[in-house]
Amino acid sequence: MGKLRRQIWYDIQAGTLQIWYYYLIYLVAVIFVTESIYSKMAWLDCISGYFRGIIEASRMEQVQSFRIPIEWFLFHIGYLFFAVRYPFEDYAKRGYQFLIRSESKGIWWLSKSLWVIGTAVGYCLLFYITTFLWSQLLGREIVWQQSDRWGFALGSYAKGKVIWLLFGIPILVSTALSAFVLFLSFFWNQAGAVIGMITVITASAYWKHPWLIGNYTMLYRYDFIADKWEKQLFYGTVICIILTVLCCLLGYVHFCRREWIKKE
Repeated sequence: MGKLRRQIWYDIQAGTLQIWYYYLIYLVAVIFVTESIYSKMAWLDCISGYFRGIIEASRMEQVQSFRIPIEWFLFHIGYLFFAVRYPFEDYAKRGYQFLIRSESKGIWWLSKSLWVIGTAVGYCLLFYITTFLWSQLLGREIVWQQSDRWGFALGSYAKGKVIWLLFGIPILVSTALSAFVLFLSFFWNQAGAVIGMITVITASAYWKHPWLIGNYTMLYRYDFIADKWEKQLFYGTVICIILTVLCCLLGYVHFCRREWIKKE
């Protein structure tokens, strides 16, 4: 456990603290988008706006054009950037020496998996805290007041389920996609992970499918009229957990079996 703690602390320092300016850039981008698109809205209306998404392409009318929502795309591309950047680059620069010194590929991979998951969770919390503080700083409406501005009638459902829909699921989707990108980085390569990342995000915006988990962060993809959204929410929760665990385990097996040192 001592080696794992040291490696985790190293990842926090090298992968998070040393690139603090990236988070600052992200904060500025969130504030800019929030103020440009969701000015004078209550906080929950703003969050709902970020995750309202669009209807799938097959349901669009001929006069409508397909456009990925920039605020939804900004939310996802941010944490995926961190997931695809640091772990592979750290191995390319310093991982070789660490593997020789520690003689434990498993510790290295486990630490990177925990760092990716923790970064995704922290990224989401930073997003929520930034939008909340900005909303309060400008004296917006009562924090938990939510109108039916977007037509989803979320105020008529149990508050706990709505909170999970707006806060829990985006965090789970973030951790699952981050774990997926981490796995692709080492199973394929960094360029392949970028291609996979963009493909999943774009496909989630275009098609509606249970395994395209970006769908679960789009309110337009939930069937509120037929009252099936709670079942969809449950499926999304289970799929995200399975995908996160599966990517970490498969990545662990692949990384431990592959002769990385010889290849270097």
